[in-house]
Amino acid sequence: MLVPQDVPNGQDFPRDEELFHIIEAQSDKVLCENDRILFHEGDPPLGLYIVRSGVAVAMVLSESGKAVARFTAEPGTVLGLPAIVRDQPYSLSLVARQGSDIGFLAKGQFDQLLLDQPAIYVLVLKVLAEEVHTARAALASA
Repeated sequence: MLVPQDVPNGQDFPRDEELFHIIEAQSDKVLCENDRILFHEGDPPLGLYIVRSGVAVAMVLSESGKAVARFTAEPGTVLGLPAIVRDQPYSLSLVARQGSDIGFLAKGQFDQLLLDQPAIYVLVLKVLAEEVHTARAALASA
């Protein structure tokens, strides 16, 4: 999947430093020697991804598969929370750019982390609320 350059870039993803570091401490490294597809829109949620360094690009695709919106995920971003929390397919496609340092935390590990440290729920809610706010702002300006 090529990342189109002619699609407007939307707002950056919200970041929460505390949540990022909690997930980072337990995440596995994902090699990105080339651009790497992390997940496709509609895939079942396998886990969360974090951007340690570099960049990942998320895209919303039309029914024909053409990218209609693009969002940049920079270092400190946690990706996949809506899908993991809802236990529903990913709503975006995500590509890590070549040379990026990406982390992955499997859904089961994240679920256990929430059981072990319930205070994390507040951090997750903050990020999800910020994503809703960002989406509404984007719709209002469209």
